[in-house]
Amino acid sequence: MSRYEYFLDMAYDALDRRAPGEAMTWCKKAITLDPGGAEAYYCKGEALDMSGVWQEAVGCYRKSLDQNPDFIEAILNLAEILLDDSSENLDEVFQLIDRGEKVAKEMNDEHLLADVYYIRGNAHYCTNELPKALAEYDRALELVAEHPSFLVARGMTLFLMLEYEAADKVLQRAVALDPESAEAHHNLGLVKEKLGQEAF
Repeated sequence: MSRYEYFLDMAYDALDRRAPGEAMTWCKKAITLDPGGAEAYYCKGEALDMSGVWQEAVGCYRKSLDQNPDFIEAILNLAEILLDDSSENLDEVFQLIDRGEKVAKEMNDEHLLADVYYIRGNAHYCTNELPKALAEYDRALELVAEHPSFLVARGMTLFLMLEYEAADKVLQRAVALDPESAEAHHNLGLVKEKLGQEAF
């Protein structure tokens, strides 16, 4: 293992322990060794993302993609931050998602492809294109059927489309899969209120 790889391993270990400051230290060491290392910039972006320093995280993801335009994790993380940041970024978000879909298919990675569909669904959700959002969430769930976040997104979309009974079933499934999800419980409560029932 090279020193660069060792530093990255230590950085990822710190991220797994939710210690972004420590991860940043290891990433900086890796970047010093290899200023053109795409993964080091990606890892630094993750640490900044975890710390809530999103604009700096965006810069690191962009640097990662400058070195490796097909680094799909950087593509997806960048798309998600831009989507959360402002509706003005939607054109770039959709371009990133399209690129991510191409890369995921080339890699034949169904989990990454499901993430692509989920993020595209979120982008359509943000533009109030609810049928398109629902279709993308369905595509994601066809690949990864038991994903709580996908189910929560699908359930809330159905809720906004006034499909309360369908939303109830989807969100109950999400709660069963992830009983600790505050978002799933909150959204299920909204549905139960519309149905005149008590949430559990």
